[in-house]
Amino acid sequence: MTNANKQLVLRSLEGLFNDGNMAVARETCAADVALFTHARPEPFRGPAGVIEFAQMIRTAFPDSRLTMHDLIAEDGCVAARYTLRGTHRGSLAGLPATGHEVAVDIHELFHIEAGRLQEVWLKIDAMQVLQQLGVMPASESLPRPLIMMSRARGRIAAMRERMQRVAGARLGRPVSGP
Repeated sequence: MTNANKQLVLRSLEGLFNDGNMAVARETCAADVALFTHARPEPFRGPAGVIEFAQMIRTAFPDSRLTMHDLIAEDGCVAARYTLRGTHRGSLAGLPATGHEVAVDIHELFHIEAGRLQEVWLKIDAMQVLQQLGVMPASESLPRPLIMMSRARGRIAAMRERMQRVAGARLGRPVSGP
């Protein structure tokens, strides 16, 4: 059973993203499948929802290709780790085509019932995608506002320490620190 489940997942992923064969969603997904992604707060529902998501990716990256690294199955679950590569040639969530090539690492967990995909949980590093598309500088590991807040907190702490030393010196208390 676990081997059949792995083959089902592989058939679905390769059909949708390598071949652009949207009909595979109707063949591999349960009627009430739920696909949970970063793309929106509510899951994509049913084979039509899976097709909507796959078409969104294929529109943005028409030459998409996935390379499977790990496919592990146990009971009714399959875990997949793969890299999706493609050139950004179409709109993605309102971002116009950049022409940049991306290679993004993806992790998915599939729940399978009665030989069909019932639930899919997709995890993608959105920051990695934004950096490769040139939307966020690759040198930043945190968005700029968070970096600035972190630096400001450090400056405030240093200023507070200096003020306490000065106040202590004025009151005749021993001054510690630099």
